[in-house]
Amino acid sequence: MLRLLPAWSALAFLAVPVSLQAAQGTAPSRKSGKFDFVKPVTYADVADRVLDAPLVISVQVRKAVAIAPRKAPDLLPGRKRLLVTGDVVSLIRGDGGVAPRITWLVDLAPDSRGKFPPLAKQQVMIAARRVAGFPGEVQLADPDAQFFMTNDAGLRVRPIMSDAARADAPPAITGVDAVFHTPGAVEGEGETQIFLTTRSGRPISLSVVEAPGHSPRWSVQLGEAVGDTTPPPGRDTLLWYRLACSLPPQPPASALTGESSAAATRAYAYVVGQLGPCMRNLPKPVSRTF
Repeated sequence: MLRLLPAWSALAFLAVPVSLQAAQGTAPSRKSGKFDFVKPVTYADVADRVLDAPLVISVQVRKAVAIAPRKAPDLLPGRKRLLVTGDVVSLIRGDGGVAPRITWLVDLAPDSRGKFPPLAKQQVMIAARRVAGFPGEVQLADPDAQFFMTNDAGLRVRPIMSDAARADAPPAITGVDAVFHTPGAVEGEGETQIFLTTRSGRPISLSVVEAPGHSPRWSVQLGEAVGDTTPPPGRDTLLWYRLACSLPPQPPASALTGESSAAATRAYAYVVGQLGPCMRNLPKPVSRTF
């Protein structure tokens, strides 16, 4: 059990159980010792943690053994560190497979009653990375990357991973490359094109068409082929997440050119408003690259 601690040291800050949320409307404080069952995790909270994790595993917990605070370095006051052992139910992502029984460390915070949620016999989803040299051990990819099987958390993992595995899945967006507005023949008419950069290099662009007396219409083009256009995404879908959680509130000045930059900025703001906020109830992961 002691040998596991160095593998955890890179993530020695709090791992909050995802069904436990801060009592206030802000993200849970890493320094707070009390958490409440108030807000569920969001689509973005789950997607943040599973989309880039090397391993995504459904596990049936066999036992969870508390580690003495003196043997749990960097454990914050009010938390409890557990060594968890579980049987793999299914490997959702993980090249090369995984051992049928695995162990990992997780830090839990109490709820408003001072109670710790039980882990034994629970089924959980975890996003993790391997521990080099120890095939039966994994390390949570993020301190909040253990999900109980609730509608808002664990049960969302499979649909997200399934959507991400599709050949036409939208890639991760890294920035706004250019925003162009082309005026139409009459005042108030025109089209704005928003070109985005992506991690994979695959192009994504947005088109906003305006006409007098009508609300703007916008769409998404995934790729360069004709027919790749798709209507605006519904909330809590992978395409929505890629856009709403990646686009800056305003386009960067370097992306705007020409005399129509005001119209282009207005069209960009319309798209951001239509997407709505990227709601997170957990802290954004510190790092998503492994």
